[in-house]
Amino acid sequence: MMWIAGVSPLSVLEAYVAAVVAMLIFAVPASLQQQRYSPILKKAPTGLKIDPARVFIVAAILIAALAANVTANLKFPPCWTRSLCSGSRSGRSSLLTAGLRSPDWSVMPETFQGHHLPCSHW
Repeated sequence: MMWIAGVSPLSVLEAYVAAVVAMLIFAVPASLQQQRYSPILKKAPTGLKIDPARVFIVAAILIAALAANVTANLKFPPCWTRSLCSGSRSGRSSLLTAGLRSPDWSVMPETFQGHHLPCSHW
């Protein structure tokens, strides 16, 4: 939209330079590390099934968050900064749909083993 206002793209050249440098410093090493932890598979595992109830749960949470954002921005713009509409609606959607499928708690220990924070080694 800046060019519509007549601003030259060269006036923000330093932002592009900073973005490229940040990508080289952080994105490339992070992607290499991700590939070591969980490599891309050339052949997807067979026998995977989509659970319609879980798809419904995810869709309900996303629709609730979207509806909260749209409603808050269109109907109550001054209140948006003071409320947590999106989070509260998403939380309520999670609670309302929790009876359909319970979380698979058996995978939790494995997720903690793969979670390495740099500050945990200090």
